[in-house]
Amino acid sequence: MTAEIYLARHGETNYNLEGRIQGHIDQESELTQRGIEQSEALGIMLRDLGMPFDWIYSSNLRRARQTTQIISRHLGNITIEYTPDLRERGMGSLEGRRISDLGVGWEEDRRVYPLDQGEEFLPNDSEPFKSIDERARRMVQEFLNPKDSRILVVSHGWFNRYMINLLLEEERLLHSQGNGVIHYVRLDGSAKVEECKLNAIQLE
Repeated sequence: MTAEIYLARHGETNYNLEGRIQGHIDQESELTQRGIEQSEALGIMLRDLGMPFDWIYSSNLRRARQTTQIISRHLGNITIEYTPDLRERGMGSLEGRRISDLGVGWEEDRRVYPLDQGEEFLPNDSEPFKSIDERARRMVQEFLNPKDSRILVVSHGWFNRYMINLLLEEERLLHSQGNGVIHYVRLDGSAKVEECKLNAIQLE
């Protein structure tokens, strides 16, 4: 038994353009026209690659739901499950604020989503790593169905990085993933990685 996981990041949002921290913010963050076009292009690309999916799992936040709905129109009749376990990391009182207002630039954004520099920058109401890891582990177990399966997952940039860190059993390394880009991972029945290709499917 194996599970092929195509781990996608949602399309570009208005908050991405404005440089705002999104976290669990829902209705206020939506796809831009470019984000809609990215999602359409990704759906067409996946269709043309001729890879039938058994399931689609998506974060239940608006930006991911929009992306999933657009992609799924090109993939036929596939069951979609929207789940809070695929949400972005909750950033508490930082959500909605501009990165620039915090006195850091994008090149220093590890201070906002600290992966290997501790958590001293984060507010007390941000989601702890323990919670994120628990969500990621629950999803991995969900992916391991009792038969071989190919799964499309639509989630968020930072949560996807945590998922990759967990699957590769590595430190919290920063793996970049643009909007509408897909990482590919193949797992055996014990959730061990047999193959991993970061940024395996990218829009031109």
